[in-house]
Amino acid sequence: MSMVLLRFKGEHTVRGVETKLSGVKGPGQTLQTELLFEVDAHGKAHVSSPSMGVAVTGKSSLLWWGVFGLVFGAIVGVASNGGVMSFLKDGVLTGIVWAIYGLGAGSLYGLWAGRGMSARRLKGIGPLLAPDSSMLLAWADGGVKGQAIAEYSTPDSQSLVLRFNPTGHGAQLEVQDL
Repeated sequence: MSMVLLRFKGEHTVRGVETKLSGVKGPGQTLQTELLFEVDAHGKAHVSSPSMGVAVTGKSSLLWWGVFGLVFGAIVGVASNGGVMSFLKDGVLTGIVWAIYGLGAGSLYGLWAGRGMSARRLKGIGPLLAPDSSMLLAWADGGVKGQAIAEYSTPDSQSLVLRFNPTGHGAQLEVQDL
Protein backbone atom coordinates (compact mmCIF):
# COMPACT_ATOMS: atom_id res chain seq x y z
CA MET A 1 0.00 0.00 0.00
CA SER A 2 1.21 3.52 -0.75
CA MET A 3 0.22 6.92 0.58
CA VAL A 4 0.39 9.72 -1.99
CA LEU A 5 0.70 13.39 -1.06
CA LEU A 6 0.38 15.96 -3.84
CA ARG A 7 0.95 19.62 -2.89
CA PHE A 8 -0.14 22.48 -5.14
CA LYS A 9 0.18 26.26 -5.25
CA GLY A 10 -3.20 27.91 -4.91
CA GLU A 11 -5.84 27.38 -2.26
CA HIS A 12 -8.42 25.71 -4.52
CA THR A 13 -6.15 23.95 -7.04
CA VAL A 14 -6.67 20.63 -5.26
CA ARG A 15 -10.41 20.68 -6.04
CA GLY A 16 -9.83 20.58 -9.79
CA VAL A 17 -7.23 17.85 -9.43
CA GLU A 18 -9.48 15.76 -7.17
CA THR A 19 -12.37 16.07 -9.62
CA LYS A 20 -10.10 14.77 -12.36
CA LEU A 21 -8.73 12.05 -10.07
CA SER A 22 -11.97 10.74 -8.56
CA GLY A 23 -12.85 7.32 -9.80
CA VAL A 24 -10.09 7.20 -12.43
CA LYS A 25 -8.44 3.84 -12.83
CA GLY A 26 -5.31 3.76 -14.92
CA PRO A 27 -3.55 0.66 -16.20
CA GLY A 28 -2.91 -1.27 -12.99
CA GLN A 29 -3.20 1.86 -10.85
CA THR A 30 -6.06 3.18 -8.74
CA LEU A 31 -5.70 6.20 -6.45
CA GLN A 32 -8.39 6.67 -3.79
CA THR A 33 -8.66 10.23 -2.46
CA GLU A 34 -8.86 10.41 1.33
CA LEU A 35 -8.46 14.08 2.33
CA LEU A 36 -8.19 17.51 0.73
CA PHE A 37 -6.30 20.28 2.52
CA GLU A 38 -6.71 23.93 1.53
CA VAL A 39 -4.84 26.82 3.14
CA ASP A 40 -5.97 30.36 2.41
CA ALA A 41 -3.66 33.36 1.95
CA HIS A 42 -3.80 34.08 5.71
CA GLY A 43 -2.67 30.54 6.66
CA LYS A 44 -6.06 29.23 7.85
CA ALA A 45 -6.42 25.54 6.96
CA HIS A 46 -9.56 23.76 5.80
CA VAL A 47 -9.88 19.99 5.50
CA SER A 48 -12.53 18.03 3.61
CA SER A 49 -13.06 14.37 2.92
CA PRO A 50 -14.62 13.37 -0.40
CA SER A 51 -15.21 9.85 0.93
CA MET A 52 -16.73 10.67 4.36
CA GLY A 53 -18.18 14.18 4.06
CA VAL A 54 -21.72 15.36 4.67
CA ALA A 55 -22.83 15.13 1.02
CA VAL A 56 -21.48 11.61 0.45
CA THR A 57 -22.88 10.06 3.62
CA GLY A 58 -26.19 11.91 3.23
CA LYS A 59 -26.73 10.56 -0.30
CA SER A 60 -25.70 7.05 0.69
CA SER A 61 -27.97 7.02 3.74
CA LEU A 62 -30.87 8.42 1.72
CA LEU A 63 -30.71 5.39 -0.55
CA TRP A 64 -30.17 2.69 2.08
CA TRP A 65 -32.63 4.01 4.67
CA GLY A 66 -35.19 4.48 1.87
CA VAL A 67 -34.77 0.86 0.74
CA PHE A 68 -35.04 -0.27 4.37
CA GLY A 69 -38.26 1.74 4.83
CA LEU A 70 -39.73 0.36 1.61
CA VAL A 71 -39.09 -3.23 2.68
CA PHE A 72 -40.22 -2.57 6.26
CA GLY A 73 -43.39 -0.81 5.12
CA ALA A 74 -44.17 -3.64 2.69
CA ILE A 75 -43.79 -6.22 5.46
CA VAL A 76 -46.04 -4.20 7.77
CA GLY A 77 -48.59 -3.86 4.94
CA VAL A 78 -48.66 -7.64 4.43
CA ALA A 79 -48.72 -8.36 8.18
CA SER A 80 -51.73 -6.08 8.67
CA ASN A 81 -53.74 -8.18 6.17
CA GLY A 82 -54.57 -5.06 4.22
CA GLY A 83 -54.15 -6.68 0.82
CA VAL A 84 -52.12 -5.52 -2.15
CA MET A 85 -53.14 -1.87 -1.87
CA SER A 86 -52.08 -1.71 1.78
CA PHE A 87 -48.84 -3.47 0.83
CA LEU A 88 -48.03 -0.82 -1.79
CA LYS A 89 -49.35 2.17 0.15
CA ASP A 90 -47.61 1.27 3.42
CA GLY A 91 -44.42 0.21 1.66
CA VAL A 92 -44.05 3.36 -0.43
CA LEU A 93 -45.11 5.77 2.32
CA THR A 94 -42.83 4.15 4.90
CA GLY A 95 -40.00 4.08 2.34
CA ILE A 96 -40.29 7.82 1.74
CA VAL A 97 -40.40 8.61 5.47
CA TRP A 98 -37.36 6.42 6.20
CA ALA A 99 -35.48 7.92 3.23
CA ILE A 100 -35.99 11.41 4.68
CA TYR A 101 -34.82 10.12 8.05
CA GLY A 102 -31.78 8.54 6.37
CA LEU A 103 -30.86 11.79 4.65
CA GLY A 104 -30.84 13.60 7.98
CA ALA A 105 -29.04 10.81 9.85
CA GLY A 106 -26.44 10.41 7.11
CA SER A 107 -25.78 14.14 6.95
CA LEU A 108 -25.33 14.32 10.72
CA TYR A 109 -22.97 11.34 10.61
CA GLY A 110 -20.99 13.00 7.81
CA LEU A 111 -20.77 16.18 9.87
CA TRP A 112 -19.60 14.19 12.90
CA ALA A 113 -17.04 12.21 10.87
CA GLY A 114 -15.88 15.43 9.22
CA ARG A 115 -15.27 17.05 12.60
CA GLY A 116 -12.94 14.16 13.45
CA MET A 117 -10.81 15.17 10.46
CA SER A 118 -10.88 18.91 11.04
CA ALA A 119 -7.91 21.17 10.38
CA ARG A 120 -7.58 21.73 14.14
CA ARG A 121 -7.20 18.00 14.81
CA LEU A 122 -4.74 17.61 11.95
CA LYS A 123 -2.65 20.65 12.88
CA GLY A 124 0.55 18.56 12.87
CA ILE A 125 0.44 18.59 9.08
CA GLY A 126 0.53 22.40 9.08
CA PRO A 127 4.27 22.72 8.35
CA LEU A 128 3.71 20.92 5.03
CA LEU A 129 1.34 23.61 3.81
CA ALA A 130 2.30 27.20 3.06
CA PRO A 131 -0.30 29.98 2.83
CA ASP A 132 -2.25 29.89 -0.45
CA SER A 133 -1.57 26.21 -1.11
CA SER A 134 -3.48 22.95 -1.13
CA MET A 135 -2.72 19.24 -0.81
CA LEU A 136 -4.34 15.94 -1.68
CA LEU A 137 -3.83 12.76 0.34
CA ALA A 138 -4.66 9.55 -1.52
CA TRP A 139 -4.03 5.81 -1.19
CA ALA A 140 -2.94 3.27 -3.78
CA ASP A 141 -2.52 -0.49 -3.81
CA GLY A 142 1.16 -1.34 -4.23
CA GLY A 143 3.69 1.03 -5.71
CA VAL A 144 2.71 4.16 -7.58
CA LYS A 145 3.84 4.73 -11.14
CA GLY A 146 5.43 8.07 -12.00
CA GLN A 147 3.07 8.36 -14.96
CA ALA A 148 0.06 8.23 -12.61
CA ILE A 149 1.48 11.12 -10.55
CA ALA A 150 2.37 13.11 -13.68
CA GLU A 151 -1.25 12.96 -14.88
CA TYR A 152 -2.46 14.79 -11.78
CA SER A 153 0.46 17.12 -11.18
CA THR A 154 0.72 20.74 -12.22
CA PRO A 155 3.99 22.37 -13.33
CA ASP A 156 4.63 23.77 -9.85
CA SER A 157 3.28 20.85 -7.76
CA GLN A 158 5.30 18.59 -5.49
CA SER A 159 4.70 14.95 -4.64
CA LEU A 160 5.67 12.47 -1.96
CA VAL A 161 4.89 8.76 -2.13
CA LEU A 162 5.30 6.64 1.00
CA ARG A 163 5.14 2.90 0.48
CA PHE A 164 4.21 0.54 3.31
CA ASN A 165 6.07 -2.76 2.73
CA PRO A 166 4.85 -5.70 4.84
CA THR A 167 7.42 -7.37 7.10
CA GLY A 168 7.19 -10.20 9.60
CA HIS A 169 6.44 -7.77 12.45
CA GLY A 170 4.44 -5.02 10.77
CA ALA A 171 5.37 -2.68 7.93
CA GLN A 172 8.49 -0.93 6.74
CA LEU A 173 8.03 2.62 5.51
CA GLU A 174 9.88 3.55 2.31
CA VAL A 175 9.94 6.77 0.30
CA GLN A 176 9.30 5.79 -3.31
CA ASP A 177 11.29 7.48 -6.06
CA LEU A 178 9.27 8.46 -9.10
